[in-house]
Amino acid sequence: MGTGLAAVVDRWEGDGAVIRTTDGQELFIHKSQLPTGTREGVVLQITFTANKSATDKRNKAARHLLSNIKGKI
Repeated sequence: MGTGLAAVVDRWEGDGAVIRTTDGQELFIHKSQLPTGTREGVVLQITFTANKSATDKRNKAARHLLSNIKGKI
């Protein structure tokens, strides 16, 4: 399994759930991003993965912006 953390569904608010991580942080997650059948008290395993294409796109935009700024100095 990848790098991740456990969190519990604390409560529902509007269109999503407030989940509490093991270190006490609260996150609001829209219901469309949660597994079917998720209820209060369910423990979720949150896994993180790097998105190379999104990272590359952001880096390209940052380089373009920096180039524009340098050109105006």
